[in-house]
Parts: sequence; C-alpha cells; structure tokens
Amino acid sequence: MMTNNSNKLMSGPYASYLTTISILNLQFLLSTQFTDQNTLDWEVNLRTDLQKSTFKTLVDPIVERLTKAPFFLLKEIWLSSISSAIINFTSTTEHYIKDALVLSLQRNSSLRKQAFSEISISGSELENNFSLDTIKLKYFKVIATDKSKGELFSAKFERASKFLGVDRSFLDKKICTMLDSIWMLRNDIAHSNKGFKKLYELEGKTGKFQISKEPSKEEYFDFSIKLLEIMNDFTEYLKDWDAYILEKWPANSFINSTNL
Repeated sequence: MMTNNSNKLMSGPYASYLTTISILNLQFLLSTQFTDQNTLDWEVNLRTDLQKSTFKTLVDPIVERLTKAPFFLLKEIWLSSISSAIINFTSTTEHYIKDALVLSLQRNSSLRKQAFSEISISGSELENNFSLDTIKLKYFKVIATDKSKGELFSAKFERASKFLGVDRSFLDKKICTMLDSIWMLRNDIAHSNKGFKKLYELEGKTGKFQISKEPSKEEYFDFSIKLLEIMNDFTEYLKDWDAYILEKWPANSFINSTNL
C-alpha cells in the first residue's frame, strides 16, 4: 500500500496529467446539467446563426428534430459525453505512462544502462547523428512505447512498473480491474461503426454499474459520478506511483532535450 504524504515529489508529466483530468471532470459534470429546455434554446440560436453563415453542414434533420423531441438530443449528448470522457481519460493516461518512462530515462544513468543493454544501435545511426544524446533521446521514446504496450490498462501499467522496478505490492488489483473495464469499453467505442452502444457497463468499487441507451437524468448523473470516482481514485493513486519512481530513479545525470 502507498502512504499519504503531502510533501510528495511530483513530476512534470503528472502535473500535466492532473490538469487534464481536472478539466475533464468539469466538462463531464457540466454535461449532467443540460436540460430539455437547453436543447430548445439551442435550436433557436443555432438556426439564427446558421442563417447568417455560408457554411454548409448536414444538421437540418437533427435541428428539425430538436423542436419535436428535445430529449432525443439530450440523450445523444449524454452518451457522447461518456464516450468522450472515456477516450480522453484513457488517451491521457497512456500518454502519461510513456512520458513518465521517458522522464525516468532522461533522469537516471543506471536506468539508461539497464534499458540500453537490450538495444542494438546501428553504425549508420552513430554516423548520422552529431550527438550521442540525440540518439539516446530517440530511443527513450522507442523504449517507452515498448515498455507501456498492452491491450488493456493492467498490461500496460504492469509492464511499465516492472521496467521501473516498482514493488508489486504497490499495484492495486482493484484499480487495475476497474480501469481494465474502462479500456474494454474504450475499445468497443473506438472500433464500432454502429453509433452508440446499447449498454455502457463498467466495473466499480462495489461491483458492476451500467447505463442504457435511454437513461433518465438521474441515471446519467449517477453513472457519471461513479465513473468520475474511478478516474479520481486512480489519479490519487498515480500521485503515489509518480512520486515513487521519482525517488527510485533520481536525476543523477539528466539528458535535456532542449540543449540539443
């Protein structure tokens, strides 16, 4: 288990991650406040603005439907917000893991020696680059991609943690299970060409929770809060993981890309 410590170190990649997740939280929560009346107001304002514009867009059938069935668009916005939140969260997390790996390699010579023992560098690369650090920085990204690969979150995170020497007792199986369910849903959303799924189901703290394609406002709010709880719990957990690898791989020989 990781312990709470208000004086923990925080990396640049984690600070950027925290900002992005905070914005995602706000955007997602705002979507829970949309109402039928909002969609009716949008229909009026949208028609006024489109009449002034020469831009041609395929929205007329949808705009027309707003007046007749305002709740139709509201449900579409909710489901779209869920999809966007999941895709943004998973993408941001994957980028953070890679950035954390690259930063650790930039900071510590011992980790670099460990990583480069598995790398073969060609003579042409040595000949065509003026600086060995340029070659190293190139391979940091290659190594980070390799050491964070996997279909689901748990595979990516465990592979990265193993490379960084994170003690297995730090890996939270419950969090990995919950995030794997988010990754599976992300994969379904990303590879579907049939519009929104009929059912969104995730693994939560106390078991599975879901939302159908025809949710009420209360159901959407409840689902949103449970999803954000998972994301926020993981963000707090990641703070400990980030501090751990900063301490384990201190900056004893930093390679700064801005100097090249």
